[in-house]
Amino acid sequence: MDPKHVFVLLISILVACLWANVAAKRDLIEIKPTYEVVGNFEIGGDESHCLNRLAEMTSCSTEVVDFLIKRETNLNTSCCLAISTMANHCSPTTLNLFGFTPEVYMALRSHCDSTSSSPATATAPAPLAGSNADPLAK
Repeated sequence: MDPKHVFVLLISILVACLWANVAAKRDLIEIKPTYEVVGNFEIGGDESHCLNRLAEMTSCSTEVVDFLIKRETNLNTSCCLAISTMANHCSPTTLNLFGFTPEVYMALRSHCDSTSSSPATATAPAPLAGSNADPLAK
C-alpha cells in the first residue's frame, strides 16, 4: 500500500474520532442535571418510616436472601418481627419501591405467620441408654 494512502487513511480515522468526541461532549452538556433537582428530592411520610423499618431488617438480610433464593427456612424471630412491622407500617406501593414485590412480601409474611402460629414444643432430654431414671423427677 502506498504510504500516501496510509497517511490519508490515518488522518481520516483521527478526524472521525475527534468529531465523535466533540459530538459526545455536546450531548453530555445538554443533559447535565442541576443541583436544584437534587435539592428537591425529599422523603417523608410513609417512605421515611419504612426506610427506618428497612434499616432494622439489615441484620437479617442474609437470611431473607437465603429464604428467597435457596428456600432455606432459617428466618429467626427478630427477622420475622422486623418483616411484620414493616408490612404493618408500609403501604404496598412503598414496599414495591424498596424491591418487595407482592410475591416476595406474601412469601415472607406467610412463612413468618406460619412459624409464629406453630406452638413451641418443649422437649425433655432423652434418658441415657440403660437408665431407668425419669429425667423430670427430682
